[in-house]
Amino acid sequence: MVLDAGVTWGGYFANVTGTVRVGEPAGEQRRVFEIVLEAQSETIGLVRHGMRAEGLDRVAMGVIACRGRGPYCITRDRAWPQPRGPRGALHP
Repeated sequence: MVLDAGVTWGGYFANVTGTVRVGEPAGEQRRVFEIVLEAQSETIGLVRHGMRAEGLDRVAMGVIACRGRGPYCITRDRAWPQPRGPRGALHP
C-alpha cells in the first residue's frame, strides 16, 4: 500500500510518501526492498548542511536506475496521475 500525505502551513510545504507491507517480503519484493535500502543508505551518507534535497534525490534515483528499477519510481517528474475536473483543474 502506498501512503502519501502533504501539508502547507505559513507558506511552507511538506510531503511524505511511504509504502507499507504486511509480513515478510519474498522474491521480487525482497529484491526491490534491498535496492531501496541500498539507495537510502548511500544517500544518507552524503547529507550535508545546506545541500538541496534534489541533489540527494538524484543520487538515490541513480542507484535505483542502475539496478533496473528506475521506470517504476514515483518522483517529482513522474508522480501518480491526479484527478482533474472538467476544465483540467486539479480537484481539491
